[in-house]
Amino acid sequence: MAESNVHFPTDYNLLWDSARKCIDMVTRLQERNNLPGWRKIKNWRVDLKNKMRARKPIG
Repeated sequence: MAESNVHFPTDYNLLWDSARKCIDMVTRLQERNNLPGWRKIKNWRVDLKNKMRARKPIG
């Protein structure tokens, strides 16, 4: 058996993954169905990432 670094998910990581995937899904739905009113979707992901970085727990 080989040793490896296993990344165990934390609440923080699960929150980030779920929010990111929600934005990705909305983006795909918007592109496929040409839904109006989603002009800021790219900014949402950048904004979410910046907020998550600012709140990242230490340790």
